[in-house]
Amino acid sequence: MTWWHLEESQVFKAKVRELIQFRAPWAKVLFPCDGMAEVRNTWDGETLAPFIDDRVGFLHDVSHILVATNSRLRKVNCGLGHDPAEERGSPACYRQVTERYADREEVFACVLQLALAAYLDCKDLLIQSEGSFLNTSFPSKKELASVQKYRPQALSEENWTHVEKARAAYEMRNQ
Repeated sequence: MTWWHLEESQVFKAKVRELIQFRAPWAKVLFPCDGMAEVRNTWDGETLAPFIDDRVGFLHDVSHILVATNSRLRKVNCGLGHDPAEERGSPACYRQVTERYADREEVFACVLQLALAAYLDCKDLLIQSEGSFLNTSFPSKKELASVQKYRPQALSEENWTHVEKARAAYEMRNQ
C-alpha cells in the first residue's frame, strides 16, 4: 500500500482537487493510486495525471497548471513542451512559448510548489526543495508576491492568504 491509499492522504487529495477545480473547473484529477494507463501526458488540457508516484513531482505538476496563462491552460502540458522526465508523452505536446518564458514560468511553479507544500503541511516535500531555480531553498515573501503579481489567477484570494500565512509560519519556525 502506498501513501496515496492511506487515510492521511485524503486531505491532501481533496485540497489539490479544490485548487485545480478553481483554476480549471472542467478538469479531472487522477492520483497515482487511481490507475492512469490510458493517459499519455501529465496534463492534456482536461486531465491531470502525473506519471510520477511522489508528492514532490505531483505538487510541481499541480503548480504548473495553477500558474499557466488562460490561453495555455487547455494545452498539453500547458504549452510548455514535452517533459523530458515523462516517458509517455504524446506527439501533441510541443512548446508554444520561448525557452526564456518557459524558464520564468518554471520559477513561478517552483515558488508556488514550495508555498503550497507549507500550506498543505507536507514537511517531507519541503525537505526536497526546488532550490536550483530559487535564491533560497524556501520562497521569500517577495518571491511569492511576484508569482501573485504576475499570475493572480493561480489561486483564489482566500488561498493566496492561506498560502502566504503558511509560508510565513514555515519561515518563522525555520529561522
